[in-house]
Amino acid sequence: MSANAVAPAQPWWVNLFGHNHPTIRAALIDQLHTLGHVMLAGFTHGQVVELSERLAARTGLGHAFYGSDGASATEFALKMSAHHWRNAGRAGKCRFVSVAGGYHGETVGALAVTDIALFREAYAPLVRMAATVPSPDARQAAPGDTPADVAEGAAASLGDWLAEHAHETAAVIIEPLIQCAAGKAMHDPLYLKCETRA
Repeated sequence: MSANAVAPAQPWWVNLFGHNHPTIRAALIDQLHTLGHVMLAGFTHGQVVELSERLAARTGLGHAFYGSDGASATEFALKMSAHHWRNAGRAGKCRFVSVAGGYHGETVGALAVTDIALFREAYAPLVRMAATVPSPDARQAAPGDTPADVAEGAAASLGDWLAEHAHETAAVIIEPLIQCAAGKAMHDPLYLKCETRA
């Protein structure tokens, strides 16, 4: 890199997954020449239509909802889940449940489902906290237990919670397989497959 070049900013959480790779960097520069501002706000453009069509073809879903970052995406997901239940005539289903040690962002709604005090404490008066269930963190395995045993136990706890609170729960939010802010806590994929019977 020359002395006059400026390296693009790179989020440290995703730095290892290809950011600043020459191919990705070239695509970003090309995009700047094509479209410099992407806020939709009632508008659209060819690139977002193309992306939406590609996503629909891969997922079978008929709509795409775009956010600018992870915390915003969390906000949208929380609001959309509560709104779904409201539209279904069940406005009382407006609580959320999250996993102990989970991190979902630092907007007010995302902090409500984040279980790391460092991020949450300064804004506690603004936050309507979600319920928290045990993490399937494989590091919690007792001697002789496997990560799958921990996952099954955590899933059973979630199932118990939902059995009692399903009537008021809009959604469960989970970081699948790894809780990064909790010290890279890994969990067995079985946790995502367990039935909660609620």
